[in-house]
Amino acid sequence: IKKGKKGLSRGVPVSPGFAEGHARYWGETIGFDQIEYAETRDLKSEIRRLETAFGRSAEEITAVVKRVKDLSGQDEAILDVHLMSLKDRAFKDKITAQITQGYCAEYALKKVVLDYVDLFSRMDDPYLRERSSDIKDIGKRILRNLLGHEGQATRKFTKETVLIASDISPVDLVGLRQKNLKGIVLSRGGKTSHAVILARSFEIPMVINVRDIVENVNENDFLILDGTSGLVFSKPPQTIIEEYARLRAEKSNQVQRLDALRELAAETKDDYKIRLGANIGLLSDLELVKKYGADHIGLYRTEFPFLARKGFPSEEEQFLLYKKIVRGASGLPVTIRTLDVGGDKFLSYLDYPREQNPYLGWRTIRVSLELDDIFRNQIRAILKTSAFGQIKILFPMITSVSEVRSIIAILDEETTLLEQKEIPFDKGMKVGIMIEVPGAVRILDRLLRHVDFVSVGTNDLIQYTLAVDRNNEKVAALYNPLHPAVISTIVDIVSMCKEKSKDVSICGEAASNPWCAYLFLAMETDQLSMNPASIPIIKDLIRRTKLTDAKEALNKVLKMEDAGEIAAFLEKLSLLV
Repeated sequence: IKKGKKGLSRGVPVSPGFAEGHARYWGETIGFDQIEYAETRDLKSEIRRLETAFGRSAEEITAVVKRVKDLSGQDEAILDVHLMSLKDRAFKDKITAQITQGYCAEYALKKVVLDYVDLFSRMDDPYLRERSSDIKDIGKRILRNLLGHEGQATRKFTKETVLIASDISPVDLVGLRQKNLKGIVLSRGGKTSHAVILARSFEIPMVINVRDIVENVNENDFLILDGTSGLVFSKPPQTIIEEYARLRAEKSNQVQRLDALRELAAETKDDYKIRLGANIGLLSDLELVKKYGADHIGLYRTEFPFLARKGFPSEEEQFLLYKKIVRGASGLPVTIRTLDVGGDKFLSYLDYPREQNPYLGWRTIRVSLELDDIFRNQIRAILKTSAFGQIKILFPMITSVSEVRSIIAILDEETTLLEQKEIPFDKGMKVGIMIEVPGAVRILDRLLRHVDFVSVGTNDLIQYTLAVDRNNEKVAALYNPLHPAVISTIVDIVSMCKEKSKDVSICGEAASNPWCAYLFLAMETDQLSMNPASIPIIKDLIRRTKLTDAKEALNKVLKMEDAGEIAAFLEKLSLLV
């Protein structure tokens, strides 16, 4: 490793927090780039070698899961993806077929794995693209066992350590997890990789895509990693060390202050209460729900089990997962949203039409209503789960009354079926819809006749109101929740719900933005739902606010001409401490 040229590297922050420790390089000793074309004449021997390597790889993963006792259900599910791939007959058969054509086991494995990697890498959905790294990780583990190389996942760190690697598999991350592992820096990686999901779950600060890390850091260098900004300091000067000591102390004080609010209500100084919910998608998120004091789960996204599998999950598989979520919520109310795919989330096993703009095409409830059997499976699973806790069901991206009527008809048919079979469920389960499209706002009074509550999906509502693709870097700056049209639209939604005595929740990234949350409070919305870590900050803001002051501020905002003027006004209010 060459001597570091400079003391600062930049990357993409994916798991927040500050970490200090000594650099330790980690990596596989063998890769597919080292495997060259080779033939074999002893087919039976090569197939036996492959079978043995598959078996040893599965044993390694099973041993890691058994050794680590505190994995959440979802963390275990991530490792199960690797285990299931090793047990996938089709995967092994493809490699065996290459061996029967005369290739040695290593080269046959390389051909099949790289074909899979290429297939996943070309997918539009970011989450599914990242699954290519899982396939490569599994392939490298099999390759290592084919060659008889030892793994490094049992390495022990004797001092505080920041791990440096090109990439890391979720299995190895679980195996390396220990008290002295303080942070992780990767030269590659993806934001939605399973390793990143686990790092967040374990609260290990992580920065990825630090391209120059090998040039700038030597083994055993002292590092400071900032998982919030993406900065990595190597052998930092005393001024940087002192500044991060100050930031850690400041963060610790803030955490203690906010932690004291965990059991307290989100209540203004003049006694207006608002409920703060958590948005979750993984079983492991339940730990954060409790940690940050959410009073309900405002949105459980059901996409993960659909995205993580190679086919639609069965009714029973969904029921068992939803039941785990509800039981894990420990009595908190849970709002379960039905399948929301399309746009930027595509199922690898579903045949999608070619679309000029997927965000305006076959997505969310439109997919569900067309895939009738799949939709009914999910609805039955949710209905059966309602017997185990306080459940509400939520349907995404509604644009017409006819859609709601179709949904209600299916619900009625499925509840009748469960009654006939004497399967228990909550007959009073609340039914809600997401308002994410301006057209739905215009007919909200008619939609409210058919449902019990509304959830405002701010991410898509902003996108559709302003005609801005938030994932397009060219126009992303125009995506602004403080745009006067957005604020006025949400005021209209909340006002209509109040007039019709229907509960209204606001979710999406805007709900966790303190300036937006202040305005939503002023509208007297019933609930805000956000990522769990934002709840203490928003609760603190609400408890320091008078509703009358917030209403006065909202009245002024509604007369302003652009988002810049609104932002400048809210900044002067010094809402954060």
